[in-house]
Amino acid sequence: MARAARTVPTVTVKSRHREDCKYKGDGNRIACDCPKQLVWSVQGRERRISADTCDYEKAEGKAREMEQSYELAAEDIRRSKLGLPPREPQKKIERITVEDAVSQFIATKQTENIGTRYTLTLKSTFAASLVSYCHSHEIMYLRDIRLTDLEAWRGTWQLGTLTKQKTQSRVVGFFDYCLRRDWIDKNPTLGLGKIRIKSEDRRPTIALDDQQFKELLSAIDQINGRNTDEQRRKFRALVLLQRWTGLAITDAAKIERQRLEADVENSGWYRLFLRRAKTGTPVYAALAPIVAEEILDLSEGNSRCLFSEGVTKREVKNAVKRYTELYVKLNKESNITNERGEKVWIHSHMLRDSYAVWLLENGCPTEDVANLLGH
Repeated sequence: MARAARTVPTVTVKSRHREDCKYKGDGNRIACDCPKQLVWSVQGRERRISADTCDYEKAEGKAREMEQSYELAAEDIRRSKLGLPPREPQKKIERITVEDAVSQFIATKQTENIGTRYTLTLKSTFAASLVSYCHSHEIMYLRDIRLTDLEAWRGTWQLGTLTKQKTQSRVVGFFDYCLRRDWIDKNPTLGLGKIRIKSEDRRPTIALDDQQFKELLSAIDQINGRNTDEQRRKFRALVLLQRWTGLAITDAAKIERQRLEADVENSGWYRLFLRRAKTGTPVYAALAPIVAEEILDLSEGNSRCLFSEGVTKREVKNAVKRYTELYVKLNKESNITNERGEKVWIHSHMLRDSYAVWLLENGCPTEDVANLLGH
């Protein structure tokens, strides 16, 4: 059976090279200042018209506009044959280059106080990688990027699985941003398959034993860069708090001073109010004097919170970001290994696991452990 002809022709740009052009004889080479033509076929017959320009970018824009007009005409005919009502007038889509879209996206993100590190990440992903890929494949305008282009571009990423997953999320966000500004009529990432994390790519979480935790505390002193002694001291106090209360980093960052108090029923010890159970009963974590006093002995004695400047979302978010960066530095300085001699990946959540394992090993009932951890 013969294949049906394509109802909407593809319009391509070709050059009418001048006598002195080095590309003379090759009409497909359009990166020159020779007059451009628009070429397409209708019912097997080739047609050509002048693009009225020598700029291949402008000619490409006219070619896409011509294709769109054919698409709309074909849609009108189809709807008429089916007895459907006329289509709604199409919203005019602004033609913007990939490079301009990326520049405006990054500029907008910078007004959101995203920080230098994230700005560099966006520039690496879009200004360097995406724009370069589009230039090398002669994709000038944002609306010309198709799903197949994104899949091919993703195939060039030399990244780890987790980083690929985060990068793809940023790409989806970029095209959502462009869609909201009417630069494109649909998001080409909607059909982009998910990047799945293999089990071997997931770093296992382990509980630290007493010796490993002692080595971890010692490694904090090795953190350098722009960090001061006072910042290292506060970070050490946060690590101690997480290790002996099982608090996640966000909960630990917003702990208020008044929640840590002397335990009148257990002389010399302290207790930290964690939360109220579903029954309304207060849940406390017991802290040894040497731990509690180091936590309380922080310089910002007038601050409402121990580790952040306040309890607002922004203040807590800034504190969490600051301490997360310190955990990254701590991971680099730490030389803790497991029983196989492999380096242990340090992150804040392992302290929560360490607390849970310590409780169970010391005879704490499972239901009490779950209650302390907020499960």
